[in-house]
Amino acid sequence: QFTASGNSQQQPNNDSLPSAADTERQTKAWVTRLLVELGVCPFTKSSQKSGQGLGDQGVPVANIMYRHSDALSRGDGGVYLIMADAWEAISD
Repeated sequence: QFTASGNSQQQPNNDSLPSAADTERQTKAWVTRLLVELGVCPFTKSSQKSGQGLGDQGVPVANIMYRHSDALSRGDGGVYLIMADAWEAISD
């Protein structure tokens, strides 16, 4: 079902949502392909660490954090719940 604005009213099937392990694997592959291999971010040399080459600017090398949100499986509020999960992850 679509509303007049074109937004879907159907809830996603939980069976079609990726698992936390799949999300992490796919995101690490994206980071490796785009940021590392294509060199989009000159400060990311692996899918594990970022900030290389920024020590003279006071930025330490740090682990890249990967988090999975189950917001879409919790019903209404999709994008707002994803944003809340992202904020919680940043605040941890």
